[in-house]
Amino acid sequence: MIPCSKMLNCKQHRCEELCHKGYCMPCLQSEFYEVFCTCGKTKLDPPVSCGTPPPNCNEPCSREHACTHQVLHNCHYQEQCPPCPQLVNKMCMGGHTVRFGIPCHIQDVSCGNSCGKPLKCGMHVCESWCHKGDCQAEDKPCEQQCLYPRNSCNHSCNAKCHSGKACPPSVLLRKSEGNL
Repeated sequence: MIPCSKMLNCKQHRCEELCHKGYCMPCLQSEFYEVFCTCGKTKLDPPVSCGTPPPNCNEPCSREHACTHQVLHNCHYQEQCPPCPQLVNKMCMGGHTVRFGIPCHIQDVSCGNSCGKPLKCGMHVCESWCHKGDCQAEDKPCEQQCLYPRNSCNHSCNAKCHSGKACPPSVLLRKSEGNL
């Protein structure tokens, strides 16, 4: 018979038993060195079973964090730290108001008000909800209606924004007597 040779749960050794059905036995090999947590303050003494993860550590996480307050989670061996649950005050994306009690890990906070920043046309303000980034794309013209009065009749222009150009001539539509 030939050996099984499937990778064992430790992901380092292969099954040395003869070919068999079902699952392989767990890896029984041991390693003879200390296994440390990420911060190095907690260790497991040898012998350590093959594939043993680093020990749990009750020390505060020592990695660099974007938070400016005290770190609230312990040392860990996962690649990324868990999201920070600390409640903090954050300025909304549009710079309108400070929002209170926002979880620290949330980056983009909206106040729910309209943006109100001036658009490139110089005649209108952004009507979108509070947001980050530019209000309109570089290559996209303002789509809001012109509110300047027409020279010919003093009614609002209502054409798409034409930023500083004269309002286009109005087209008056009359209802014919047969369509009343």
